[in-house]
Amino acid sequence: MRHGQAAEPGAAHASAEKSPPKAETKALYYCPMHPTYTANRPGPCPICGMDLVPAKAQDSEPAGQATEGRTAINISPTRRQMIGVQLGKVEKKRMTKTIRAFGRVEYNENMLAAVNLKYGGWVEELMVKAVGDPVQKGAALFSIYSPELLEAQRNYLLAREGAAAMKGSASPESGTLAQQG
Repeated sequence: MRHGQAAEPGAAHASAEKSPPKAETKALYYCPMHPTYTANRPGPCPICGMDLVPAKAQDSEPAGQATEGRTAINISPTRRQMIGVQLGKVEKKRMTKTIRAFGRVEYNENMLAAVNLKYGGWVEELMVKAVGDPVQKGAALFSIYSPELLEAQRNYLLAREGAAAMKGSASPESGTLAQQG
């Protein structure tokens, strides 16, 4: 505005609004034992009774990002090294970690079926080799060897041959008995 010119109404007010607001600097105090507790004035901590310590200005934390009810604590680089704290940038990476754990594998009892044999023997060949293999209705699951079944089969075949031989004999009663036996 030049000397002698009338100022526009509200011009001074508008220039005052454009300047950034000044940050209010309040003295904060915190408890060394409970860093989350802060107060605006010195005194004893209500939790443990220790004297509150003035908080130092945080250079690394920009104004407006402080979390209400929390206090930022700075640790010197020497102390960080002593306690093993490492700082770094946040990076997005794929994490892989092998976890070894003990467990117990059990059958799903709802899917379990028992096959019982009415005779003695053992399985010679198993057609279904793994859990989850598809099985069709009527398909063979295994082949079995049974000495009892083999003996019964031989006796049946001998009886059939004997019945056929008796049919051709002269006595009709012997043929009828051979077929019944």
